[in-house]
Amino acid sequence: MTLLEQRKSGTASGETMGNLLSPAAAHDGRAGNCLRASPVYSLAQLRIERMVSAMGIAPRNILISFELSNAVAEQWANFERMLRRCRRESSAEAVHDTRVHCRRLIARLVLVELALSAASLHAVLRSLKRLLKSLGELRDVQVQKLALTAELSRHPEVGGLWIELGRRERELIRSASHSVSQFKTGKLRRRLEALQAELENPAARLAAKSVLGDSIIRATQQAFDEVVQHACAVSRDDVSTVHRVRTAYKKFRYMVESLPATVGRPSEAQLSAMAEYQQGMGSIQDVEVLLGFLTGYVAHRAEASCMLEPFRQALFDRRRRLVHKFMALADTLYSFWPLQSVAPEIRQTAVSENRATELRVEANWNAPSASFLGPARVIAAAGRAATETEGLA
Repeated sequence: MTLLEQRKSGTASGETMGNLLSPAAAHDGRAGNCLRASPVYSLAQLRIERMVSAMGIAPRNILISFELSNAVAEQWANFERMLRRCRRESSAEAVHDTRVHCRRLIARLVLVELALSAASLHAVLRSLKRLLKSLGELRDVQVQKLALTAELSRHPEVGGLWIELGRRERELIRSASHSVSQFKTGKLRRRLEALQAELENPAARLAAKSVLGDSIIRATQQAFDEVVQHACAVSRDDVSTVHRVRTAYKKFRYMVESLPATVGRPSEAQLSAMAEYQQGMGSIQDVEVLLGFLTGYVAHRAEASCMLEPFRQALFDRRRRLVHKFMALADTLYSFWPLQSVAPEIRQTAVSENRATELRVEANWNAPSASFLGPARVIAAAGRAATETEGLA
């Protein structure tokens, strides 16, 4: 039985079990994801106190290493379970859950890669990203089909479009099923086992582990900086700018969810708020994808163009409302980082870096405009737009 299987089943015993468990799991005698545990367990419970002391490494960084190992194992188990389900069925829920857990596994591995400079993870990440991409188009079509199902009663003219989406879904299921069935987990599992051995061996990668906590914070800060830069370039007239924020934000959000408890964990309220923020951008992208499919559909069916024009205009109106709502909430982004639970000195550094990022973006502005807005300006612009709308009414 492999190390990952032992960890998932809880059948490892003796010294092996002690080596496999996270600090929290070692305390209560069972394997599992204990990143949410509030106590910080001691190195004595891991039986490596003297070793770490002799190496001169901060105990906090060794605990973080064990927590990362446990997080990767736990998410691998979730991903494998979703992948097996996706091999049995290609429902919208199965495809969605597989993609979500694949993204979460990628986020945990990216965190390890950035913190430890683990070049060995490149191949693993490439493989996971290929799987993610192979399911992307099918997921888009399934979302569009579900959206049209809800519209059929109000817009019966979209029936032909719904049938076409069903045909396209069947084609994509065949190609996606082939990709999923051909996705080999054995080599990935072995590479992750080697990664776990490094994470749980205090003597491995000493230089990287000596600053592990700081490296993780720095990696998360860089991901947040990327989101801010895209957010400052959002234009209400160019929906692709919102999509760029969404792409960067998803990476940042999953990294925050993956943070070890010793570094700091977001509250349930914050996790909910972060998911809602992403959903706002996702709703805009769903409408944009549906508009693109509609445009392609009528391009080959001129007779359907006039019939579908009311629905097309309804989609434009919905997109405009969704963009307005998102831009009015743009400053919410700054409440997501730094976390309240991280150390005060880390919070102060992160706040300073956030401001420095915004200043760098502002320095590139030729002139303030509605098409290139910083988060604070987004709020003001949204307020003006609301006032103008009320005046026209």
